[in-house]
Amino acid sequence: MGNPTALITGAASGIGRAFAEELARRGHRLILVDKSDGGLVKGADELRSTHGVEVETIVANLANSADAEKVEQKISQTDLDVLINNAGFVTPGKLTETPLQGQLDMIAVHCVAPMRFCKAAIPRMVARRRGWIINVSSRDVFCRFPRTVNYAATKGYLWIMSEILRVELADSGVKVQALCPTWVRTNINASIPTSHFDPAKVPGFLWMEPRELVRRSLRAIERSRRVLFIPRFRDRLLVSAFGSRLGLAALAVYRRLRRATVGR
Repeated sequence: MGNPTALITGAASGIGRAFAEELARRGHRLILVDKSDGGLVKGADELRSTHGVEVETIVANLANSADAEKVEQKISQTDLDVLINNAGFVTPGKLTETPLQGQLDMIAVHCVAPMRFCKAAIPRMVARRRGWIINVSSRDVFCRFPRTVNYAATKGYLWIMSEILRVELADSGVKVQALCPTWVRTNINASIPTSHFDPAKVPGFLWMEPRELVRRSLRAIERSRRVLFIPRFRDRLLVSAFGSRLGLAALAVYRRLRRATVGR
């Protein structure tokens, strides 16, 4: 058996780059996807020289259907061991005050592309009875800050899709995780100051480095079949404290219903 293979979207920086570094350290063959050509190529070269692993790059803007199809075809032809749907962005502002195209692109990147990639990857994973799928969601699913309405909604899609995939893939050997980072030092967090939330005002002890997030995520999916993963205990407490009462109630009801309907 050769080295395991992982495909990571949004791999040029931030959480995606941290996933690439950690999996390369573990000896994975990598397929890195990003719309940034320069950052992608530079990162791939560094991973090859540092870890001696095979790295393939695909430059693709996942908001573009043709580019997403290119990645989808690659996945359908590859025995993936790990699929990480990480690509994402945010366009801060009220829904009625932001350009429509940006919101449509967000749906394409956060919802349509990951769905296509999961659909392409799962049959070969099931056939080999192994595989990990990590869909990078967000704390905004619970905290629901104003002026990020479509971001929170699309990240919520990733969480729900992951939960139901877990039920569909029970006893298949394939594990699914909805990773919900809280405050991680990435470019996306630096880009969303609003009148209601300013990252600069978040206390330093709450921030997490991407590398720590990734190691916790991989350790969790390796050891557990739990789908929703919020990395640290303190983060779970904060999500509970700052999350909307409606959102937390919906989470509790959903989990009870899911337990009641599994196997029917």
